[in-house]
Amino acid sequence: MTRSIIARALVWTITSVASPALAQDAVPAFDHLLAHPVALKPELVGVHPRVFVTAKELDVLRVRAKTTHKEEWARALEGASARRERRSRWSGTR
Repeated sequence: MTRSIIARALVWTITSVASPALAQDAVPAFDHLLAHPVALKPELVGVHPRVFVTAKELDVLRVRAKTTHKEEWARALEGASARRERRSRWSGTR
């Protein structure tokens, strides 16, 4: 169950970064996200590590992170850094 939740959250995150129109919409309720089945693209079945984008799509996301979506990516990294910092304070490690 946990892997399914993580996978669905990952899909939502990736599609939010990949689609500026979707990223600007309100965040859907978690129950709404769970109601939609998630399936791998046929070309990704049996590919490891398990990802929901192809290598080509990942290259496109990397380019966007450095160009058209640079500000959004910077905010995402800041948020991740802040969460990591809070977690390390809670656990007493750095």
